[in-house]
Amino acid sequence: FLPAAFLPGISGQFYRQFALTIASAMVISAVNAMTLTPSRAVTIFKTEQTSEGGHELQREALPWWSFALFGGLATVWLGKPYIASLLGLPPADTPEYELAPKWLLYTATGLSFLPGALAGGVLGWLIIRPVNFVLGKFFRAFNWVFERVTALYGRTVGGLLRLSVIVLLLYGGLLFLTYRNMTTAPSGFIPEQDQGYLLVNVQLPDAASVQRTSEVMKKLERIVLGDDTGLYKGPAATRGEKRYEGIPGVADMLSIAGTSFLLSTNASHLGTAFVTLKPFADRKGRHEEYDAVVAARLIRLSGEEIDGAIVTVFRAPPIRGLGNAGGFKLQVEQRGFVDLAELQKSTNQVIAEARQATQPETMAPELVGLFTIYSAQTPQLYVDIDRTQCEKLGVDMQDAFDTLQVYMGTYYVNLFNKFGRTWQVNLSADQKYRTDERYLKMLKVRNTLGSMVPLGAVATVRPITGPVMVMRYNMYTSAPINGAPAPGVSSGQALQAMEAAAKKANVSAEWTEIAYLEQQQGSTAILVFLLATVLVFLVLAAQYESWSLPLAIILIVPMCILCAVTGMLIVHMPVDIFVQIGFLVLAGLAAKNAILIVQFARQLQHEGKAPLEAAVEASRLRLRPIIMTSFAFVAAMVPLMLSEGAGAELRQSLGTGVFFGMIGVTFFGIFLTPVFFYVISGLARGRTPAREPAAGATDGSSRAREVATPVPSVAADGEH
Repeated sequence: FLPAAFLPGISGQFYRQFALTIASAMVISAVNAMTLTPSRAVTIFKTEQTSEGGHELQREALPWWSFALFGGLATVWLGKPYIASLLGLPPADTPEYELAPKWLLYTATGLSFLPGALAGGVLGWLIIRPVNFVLGKFFRAFNWVFERVTALYGRTVGGLLRLSVIVLLLYGGLLFLTYRNMTTAPSGFIPEQDQGYLLVNVQLPDAASVQRTSEVMKKLERIVLGDDTGLYKGPAATRGEKRYEGIPGVADMLSIAGTSFLLSTNASHLGTAFVTLKPFADRKGRHEEYDAVVAARLIRLSGEEIDGAIVTVFRAPPIRGLGNAGGFKLQVEQRGFVDLAELQKSTNQVIAEARQATQPETMAPELVGLFTIYSAQTPQLYVDIDRTQCEKLGVDMQDAFDTLQVYMGTYYVNLFNKFGRTWQVNLSADQKYRTDERYLKMLKVRNTLGSMVPLGAVATVRPITGPVMVMRYNMYTSAPINGAPAPGVSSGQALQAMEAAAKKANVSAEWTEIAYLEQQQGSTAILVFLLATVLVFLVLAAQYESWSLPLAIILIVPMCILCAVTGMLIVHMPVDIFVQIGFLVLAGLAAKNAILIVQFARQLQHEGKAPLEAAVEASRLRLRPIIMTSFAFVAAMVPLMLSEGAGAELRQSLGTGVFFGMIGVTFFGIFLTPVFFYVISGLARGRTPAREPAAGATDGSSRAREVATPVPSVAADGEH
C-alpha cells in the first residue's frame, strides 16, 4: 500500500488516504494477531476438564456470555428510545438529540443494555449445554464434509500438476482476457453521490426579460414544491390554473432569475434553482426520494409543463470544489481567426453529433442534458457616439458614457443602515424607461456650457446581434457545452462520446473541471498496481533469498483484476477510482493466500519432499485457512454492496469490485498457485517439471511419502 501514498494529484489524495489507513490498520492487526489473539482464543473457546483417563481439552462452540451480549444489544436497539424518553431526551432523529449532554446519552445506552444483558445471561446459563451439543453435531458434520472436499481438492491439484503445461497455456489465456476486459470495461472517475441537493439550470430564448424568466422560475417552484404541500411560499394558483402535487423527497427550493450558477454568468434569460432534498434519516429507504429519481421526474415534468424554456437538472459534484455541478463540461475552442458566429455554428454541430450517440445494447441516448448558453445571435442595441458631434456640442465623452451606465445599467452610490440592516443604494432609470431605444435617445447629458443635450444628438442607435458572454479558455475564444451521462452510461463512455462528436464536427475542444481531472488520471491505476506488485516481489525475494520463488506468489495477482472487472461488468457498474483502489486490497489478499501455500510447500521441500508432493500436501493443509479468511472478507463486503445513505455510491463501488475480485482470485489461487510453485521449483533446479514421484504422490498419502525421493533444499535457489 505504501507506494500509493506518494502519488500526486486528486487521484493521489484518494490513494493516499486509503493506503495510510490500511497500512496502519495492518500494523495494528499484525501486533494483535501475534500477541493478544492466541491467549484470547484459548480463554474464550477452550476449557480444560479432567476425566478418568487424564486431562481432556474440550472445545466450547458458543460461550454462555454471548447470550448476554446479544440480549443487551437487542434491548439497546429496541428499548433505547423508551429509556431516552424517560430521561427527558428528544427523539434520536432530531438535531436536539445531538445537543444533549454526552453523559446522559451514555446513561440511556447503559440502562437500555442492562435488562437485555441480564435476561440473556440467565437464558444462556440455562440453555448453553444443549445449544453447544447441537452446534457440536453441526460442526462435526461440517468437518466431515470439508475433509472429503479437501481430499478431492488434493487429487484435483495433483492432476493439474501433471498437466502443468496446459494449465500455463490456460493462464496465458486468462491474462489476455484480463487485458481485454480492462481495456473495454466502462471506466469512471469519482461516482456521483446523492449529496442532498440538485442544481437546476433554466435557459429561455435569447434576450428574454427578467420578468419572463421570473415567471418560469415561479412555475418551476410550484411543480417541484406543490401547491398544497405547504412548502411553496409564492403566489397561489389562480382560478382555473392547473395545480401541482409536488415531487416526493423535496424539502425546499431556492430559485434565482437572471443568473446561471452553473456557468457563473449573469443574463436576463437565465435562471438557477437549488432543490434541497429530505435528509437521509427522513427518507426511510424510499427509492423515489433519492436524487437521481427526483432529477428524472423533475426533467419529465418540466418538459411537459413549461413551454419556451430549457430546464436542465444536474446532480451535485462528487467532490465540492471540483466544478459547480455533476456531469461534464467541454470547451469548444476557436484557435484561428475569431469568428463568433462560426464558433456558435461549431458548438451547435458538436451538440447535434453528441445527441446522436446511442448505447449499443438499448439504442438509448448516451448523453443527456446537453446545452450551451453561448449564442452569437442575441438581439442587442449598439450605441455609436459621434466624437465629432460631441466636440461641436461641448459634450465630454466620459459624461456620455456615465449617463448610459447610470440610466441603462446601475451605478453604486453608498450604504446606509435602517431597521437593523445594511442597505445598498444604486442608481438606475425606472424599468419602463429601459424598454425602448426612444427613451435611450431622450437621455440628457450636460455639456461644458451647462446646457442639457439629448443623447440622441450625439449618438446613433442601431440593432445588432452578438453574444451575451464571450469566454476564453487557455487563451482561446471558447464556448462551453454542459451535459451528463445517461442512466447506465459511465463517465468514461460519456467523455468518449463527446470526443467523437467533436472529432466529427472537426473542432478543437478541451475538457475542464472534473472531466479534465478524469482525463488526467490516465493510467494511474496501472502504475499503482505495478508499483505495489514490484514492492511485494522485492520483499518476498529478500525473505526467500530467491528471485524465482516469489514468482509463484506474484503470478496470481493479475487474476484479481480479471475477477473484479468481470464482476463490475456483470452488475453494469464502471471501473472507477474506488474499484482501482480495491485492486490494491485484492493484490495483498491474493499474495497472502499464495504465501500460505508456497511457504508451507517450501518447508516440506526442506524436509526432503519432491516439489509435486510438497505442492499437493501444502495445498491440502492450507485450504481451510485460505477459505476461512477469504470468505470472511467476502462476507464483510456485503454490507458495502448493499449500503444506503450518504456516500453509499462510493461504498457500493468499492465493495462490489472487492467482493467479486476476492471470490474469483480465491478460486484461481488455490488451483494455480501450486502449479506455479511446482513449475518454478522444477525450473530452478535445472530440470523440467515433468519428473514426478511415484503415482500415489498426488493425494498426499503416507505411501507416497515413503517412495518420494529427497531433493536439495530450495534455499540454494538464490545461487542459480
